[in-house]
Amino acid sequence: MKNRSARATALGASVLVLGATLLTGSGATAAAGNPGVPADPTVLLSEGFDTGVQPGSLTQLEDYVPTFPTTYSADAPWLNPVAGNGLIIDGTTPDSAFTAVGYLGVAPGVGSENMRELATVLGNTAGKSQGAANFAVTAYTDANPGANAIEFTTEAPLNLDAGGRFLTVSANVAAVNCARALAPALVFYLVDGTTETRVNNTALNPCTTAPAGSDDAYATTLLGGNAALFTGDAVGIVLRNEQGSGGGNDHAYDDITLLDVTPQLDKKFTDEGKTLAPGTVTNLVLTVTNTSELSVKDGWSFTDNLPAGLTVAGDVVSTCDATVTAPVGAASVVLNDGLLDAGEVACELTVPVKATATGTYTNSAANVSAVGLNLPGSSAVSYAAPAAPAGPGAPLTGLDEQSVWPLVGAGALGVVLLGGVAVQARRRHAA
Repeated sequence: MKNRSARATALGASVLVLGATLLTGSGATAAAGNPGVPADPTVLLSEGFDTGVQPGSLTQLEDYVPTFPTTYSADAPWLNPVAGNGLIIDGTTPDSAFTAVGYLGVAPGVGSENMRELATVLGNTAGKSQGAANFAVTAYTDANPGANAIEFTTEAPLNLDAGGRFLTVSANVAAVNCARALAPALVFYLVDGTTETRVNNTALNPCTTAPAGSDDAYATTLLGGNAALFTGDAVGIVLRNEQGSGGGNDHAYDDITLLDVTPQLDKKFTDEGKTLAPGTVTNLVLTVTNTSELSVKDGWSFTDNLPAGLTVAGDVVSTCDATVTAPVGAASVVLNDGLLDAGEVACELTVPVKATATGTYTNSAANVSAVGLNLPGSSAVSYAAPAAPAGPGAPLTGLDEQSVWPLVGAGALGVVLLGGVAVQARRRHAA
């Protein structure tokens, strides 16, 4: 059993190569059949803030119309254009566009030039090549925004196809003026109604990628380190900044991404494809595999109802940090309170099972109910009785009296044993 205090582990900053803007719905899952091989997260939403905007333009966040069935907002300080916040710009947006919404900065062109640089650096992050044509949302803090204010939020929830999914959030963030002591402190949340679930224990700092003492712009991908087990049918996203000062704290964000990081359940009989004698014990191996970012997954569970006639035949061997119930003679395997720790690739249960009746026993996704896991494929094992040896009186194909007459005396009635079978034969006299 692992130390449950490990549940508090966070990954901090991490780099992901993210796909283009995409909304798939939570029905998209990792494929079964590769136990122990982590699949990449499934992108449910990725917002690049470039829908319907023109090169060199400036749009305020609350006026932006995305492709998705939600608009975006923030707390008032993070929407204040005079402070350089909540402005969707690219690396070519002119100073005149900033002054038109009230942004003057500490000196003409100074703050706006830094914001253009932030958007451009974000356009050159991993998996992107837009450069100065990239759009991003500014958070330049020419005034104190206050601690823990909402910097970004979805105004309407995004529908999910199914409950029981592990979700997390990531964003590309660039920071400038990192030589100052007060850096951004960003925290992602998933929202169900009015309930916010935090997905990184420690606030994320985009300045950690900047060389010490540098005031240049540097970009990174920040990922919520603790995936949240989300059982609702709709989800919202919130990004809060725990840094409340305007001294430093200068950054921009892009590619707000909702990720499905649900682990994969696989199962396989070790004697799959073989035919066993009734009563023979075989092993059913159930494997839970993390997704490739290897973040903490806490609280998954499943019940595998064995095919009728197949029962547990011995003690379960488990490498999973979980509560397992599968006594000898049981017709199901139950796992509760499962934990994959940060960095843990996979764990598995080895369950001895047997059948006493002949037949093929198929264990498929239909046998499983699960929370927080992608369902497995199928595996089957067959049982058949050995072929019985031929007994007395069994027919002997191609055998008649003439084929055995040399074995008995001429004119006599005799009985011989061929392969243990009694055969009656009479030798005829020669003509």
